[in-house]
Amino acid sequence: MAEIGYGLIGTGFMGRAHAYAYRAAPAVFPDIPRVRLRGVADADVAAAARFATQYGFETSTGDWRR
Repeated sequence: MAEIGYGLIGTGFMGRAHAYAYRAAPAVFPDIPRVRLRGVADADVAAAARFATQYGFETSTGDWRR
């Protein structure tokens, strides 16, 4: 099955809401491609790293352009 790589900018309220939604999407929409949580960016590098670990993102960074 195909997959969609997903990157997220920001780890605040909306970042958490979107991360949760993308993780839950297959339960609601079983026919969509697999969502691969590629990376998360936040100006607070430590927050980005914690967020990546908590939500299962592959990488984290303090620079949204990466």
